[in-house]
Amino acid sequence: MLAGHRLALALGVVGPNAITDTDDETSRKQLIRAGEAMVSNGLAIVLNRSGTKNPICTLTAVERKHADQAAKDTAAAAGDPNSHRRSHQGKCGLHHAITDIKTATRVLTRISKRERFNLGIEPRASRVVVVDLDTAKQAAEFALRCGKDRPGLTVRSPGQRDAEGQWAHKDGGHIWFDVPDGVEMPANLGTYTAPAGWKVMWGECQVLVPPSVRAEGAYVLVGSAHPLPQWLHDLIVTESTAKRERAEESARRRLRSKPSQIDDWAAAMPWSEILIADEWTDTGLVDTCGCPIWTAPGSHASPKSATAHE
Repeated sequence: MLAGHRLALALGVVGPNAITDTDDETSRKQLIRAGEAMVSNGLAIVLNRSGTKNPICTLTAVERKHADQAAKDTAAAAGDPNSHRRSHQGKCGLHHAITDIKTATRVLTRISKRERFNLGIEPRASRVVVVDLDTAKQAAEFALRCGKDRPGLTVRSPGQRDAEGQWAHKDGGHIWFDVPDGVEMPANLGTYTAPAGWKVMWGECQVLVPPSVRAEGAYVLVGSAHPLPQWLHDLIVTESTAKRERAEESARRRLRSKPSQIDDWAAAMPWSEILIADEWTDTGLVDTCGCPIWTAPGSHASPKSATAHE
């Protein structure tokens, strides 16, 4: 039932205007309570810039300094010739997902005094699998794949407009599935996009949840979570296994061949030296592979223009 779902229990403590009423001290406290309640109900939360899906670095200045130095030290120990340029940004955002209630209270209180924020959930640490449906067509395709047991939406998403103001995504949402006790999801892959366009997320990624809002509208809780169907679990395992086998074969091929001059150049040349010169911007976000996400010059509906694989 909807009333017993973890997200529903958490949202029972917050009003609908916790983010939009930016000058209201009561709404600020409600937003803190919502984040605390999510963590108390076993959900790992990610804080995002107001109106966006862009994670906030929740570290203090001192914590950030230590994290940056640790990143440099780790890179140096691995023989990285550019270790002095490394920072913790590649491990920021999603890697700061909060699961401890004391940490949640401290961080939510501190950040809310500075700015309002959207709340996201990191699926793996929350032990949920989320199917992301961007359009009504994708929803219909997923329903067909489910057969007679067709789950309803858990959260209705507001859609997304492109840079020209046209609807790129509309009439979609998220379906949540609870991961059974004793089941561990594959760690080498965190997302899978089906040929029909719908996307499954269970790893190091995030989905926004109410009371989050974007320019297109608000995220709204409309249904419950569902038991994870066996066919969906099997699909996740199959795709993860196939990707791991491809990666292992690629590594074997690399061992059989010597690095080229281009390989040597690429190993020594950071993406920042190439992209910043052309006015690209490092978002501070990382993709599911762990590599940094960059934004191309100009206006974009999404901050992700490219993933700078290392």
